[in-house]
Amino acid sequence: MNRVEKAFKIKNGIMIGYLAAGYPDFEGSIHWIEKSINSGFDIIEIGLPFSDPVADGPTIQKASKIALERGMDPERYLELIKILREKHPEIPFITMTYYNLIAKDKNYPGKLLNSGIDGLIIPDLPLIEGKIFYRTLNKMGLATPMLIPPTIKGEYFNRLIKNSSGFIYAVSRSGTTGERDEIPEEGISLIKRLKKSTTKPVAIGFGIKTAGQVEPLKRMVDGIIIGSALIKKLENNDDIREWVAAIKKGAFNAS
Repeated sequence: MNRVEKAFKIKNGIMIGYLAAGYPDFEGSIHWIEKSINSGFDIIEIGLPFSDPVADGPTIQKASKIALERGMDPERYLELIKILREKHPEIPFITMTYYNLIAKDKNYPGKLLNSGIDGLIIPDLPLIEGKIFYRTLNKMGLATPMLIPPTIKGEYFNRLIKNSSGFIYAVSRSGTTGERDEIPEEGISLIKRLKKSTTKPVAIGFGIKTAGQVEPLKRMVDGIIIGSALIKKLENNDDIREWVAAIKKGAFNAS
């Protein structure tokens, strides 16, 4: 059982925060990740910046662009993860990146594992094309949460569930990441379908920023994923502890 699986097993409701490695700079990203951990995030999804982040909205695109301009690359990313792992031996870290970036080095998944990464999310590698690659990652002990959007149904929906490990990443709506005012009905319907279809943990992301948004999901989901809203609050140097606690209470009825 890796750290991702353990977190969902021992905690009632998981907060997952996304931050881009190297933004606002190398040391700054370490500080933001640590601030997020200390403020109540249970798992950190650490983006390995790519020049064409097709699944990301403007906030994360901007963060990735600046991180690349300031020298973040796959090798520096490993250095950053090693520093974080030494400081936080129990916190699950997941790499979110794009296949074109890591396919250049067939040994890179092993390097991620050795540096302290617990899982990989690859939004541009569909299961159909990447089944062998995902199977290899699982054999290595890396979690592979699959992104499942509301539009997916039928047999492929079931295959994504079967091949997802660590947790299932429910996409609240069609489109890219970025803040929204509410979780659309299609996202709520997706959660209901998933919970009827599997006992695996289900976390929802894409557009979440307030406690009010997650009220309709109370006790329906196992995890909440926040990226763009978290980045904006850290850019403003906000104290995010009360914000995180409110979202946890809204989604999980946690005190």
